[in-house]
Amino acid sequence: KYSDINVILCDLQLHDTSGIKLYERIVALYPQLRERVVFLTGDREKLEEQMFIATSGCACLAKPFEAEQLLEAVRHTINRKMEQQLGTPA
Repeated sequence: KYSDINVILCDLQLHDTSGIKLYERIVALYPQLRERVVFLTGDREKLEEQMFIATSGCACLAKPFEAEQLLEAVRHTINRKMEQQLGTPA
């Protein structure tokens, strides 16, 4: 059930597709998950990816990252979900 999903971790470079295409598919099927994605990338140089991240509203972690950075991104995403559910400003 999609409403139970708190966070989706998605690498921008996947084996048979891109994280951007996967995100677009997720959002098309479940628009409520739009801001519950945390992207992971080892390549911050690609202009397309930079522009996408800037407009998506999602967090993005550059690899390698520390565990605390991942936990903070997950906390932020969960807090945003809770604020949306409660109707308080994000």
